[in-house]
Amino acid sequence: MPGQRAAGGRAPAKEAGTVAQDALKTFLRPLNPENVGEEQWSGGIRLRIACYLSDRLPPDELITSVRGVLFTEAGVAVLYNRGGSHILPGGRQQAGESFLDTLRREIMEETGCSVEDSRLLGFLHLRHLTPRPEGYPYPYPDFFQLVYGVEGRVAVRGSADPDGWEQRVEFVPVSELRKRELAPNQRLFLDKALERLR
Repeated sequence: MPGQRAAGGRAPAKEAGTVAQDALKTFLRPLNPENVGEEQWSGGIRLRIACYLSDRLPPDELITSVRGVLFTEAGVAVLYNRGGSHILPGGRQQAGESFLDTLRREIMEETGCSVEDSRLLGFLHLRHLTPRPEGYPYPYPDFFQLVYGVEGRVAVRGSADPDGWEQRVEFVPVSELRKRELAPNQRLFLDKALERLR
């Protein structure tokens, strides 16, 4: 029964998922998203994505990826894949990596650039709107991607993404990039990066 205490006067232990949801609500309560939208990913996955510009870090156990808006002497990195183009290179954290280790590795793999400086811009809060995919090994239904502003240097020309997802990278001057159509979250992070890094 609701509110019933277990023998010995203790309340029944909450399930792990309930504890995580409580921590998530506590973390998000004082924050307001800059933008909220929905996206359809491959495999029929639908997600609600909220963009936050904040120095606060979400709960570690719910952070799955680290991304960055990358500025170099050649311009801002724009990546192209089967889904289109974007300005947020990065990817999933590997075992034993810090968030900055992941950022450095993913930036090098996807763009051929070394990271010289980075500053947290905020995060994306993603929530699944469809049932958990079979064998899905990541947090569900909520997870986060950290987003940094990154100053880097082109170190390796013609680097290739080992995952094979990102097909090529182009470096675009900020003045030209501002004229291009960018997804709202990408535009927010670009503007915040310009404010933080320049």
